[in-house]
Amino acid sequence: MIIVIPDILPRPLVDQIVKDLGQLPWHAGDTTDSDYAAAVKQNQELKEQDHPLVKRYAQAILEAVLTNEQLRTTVFPSMGKVPQFNRYEGGGAYHKHSDSAFIGRPEIRTDLSVTVFLGDPDEYEGGELTLEYPSGEVRRVKENEATLVCYPSGVLHYVTPVTRGGARVAAITWLQSCIRSLRQRDVLTSVVSLYTKVKEKEGLSETYTELVSIHQNLLRMWAET
Repeated sequence: MIIVIPDILPRPLVDQIVKDLGQLPWHAGDTTDSDYAAAVKQNQELKEQDHPLVKRYAQAILEAVLTNEQLRTTVFPSMGKVPQFNRYEGGGAYHKHSDSAFIGRPEIRTDLSVTVFLGDPDEYEGGELTLEYPSGEVRRVKENEATLVCYPSGVLHYVTPVTRGGARVAAITWLQSCIRSLRQRDVLTSVVSLYTKVKEKEGLSETYTELVSIHQNLLRMWAET
């Protein structure tokens, strides 16, 4: 599963974020395990505690993510971590890993990982977000400015080295879904897709009403509060 949503933020806001953050001092990417970070992460980061501007922009991005209608009807986010920003340049990369099961203070369960691309992909070479699924499928993602990419946090993934040009800048965050099971989320998404098609074809028909009712009853059965 991968969800790509263009223009999750207004382009002028994205340009302002990149400009303002570019004037701040970035620090080396870290994790709770310093040895792991040294071996796996070669990037720079900004977190909400680093500067009031970082916190303001991070909160604006989180609000856009949590209120996005497509995400609300496909991954059912109940809460999210305040985003952090990362920057890759001069060979910077993030080698293969899966995300921690719990992140943040207070902790949330990481059901879904989110990357919001903040720069023009034509301005740098490399920097592909690469996902390796258990099925053997490999997805390589390098999206336009203001595009959101959402995928399961347990999938092995990495960012390929940025080998030339400018910096790859993105915001990253994690979401906890009120539907823990990926399979159940897929079923709910299929029902939404089906009743949307029925509505477009038949209007507010009896079939449409019944499908909406099924969807709501499945949510009652599966949702965690």
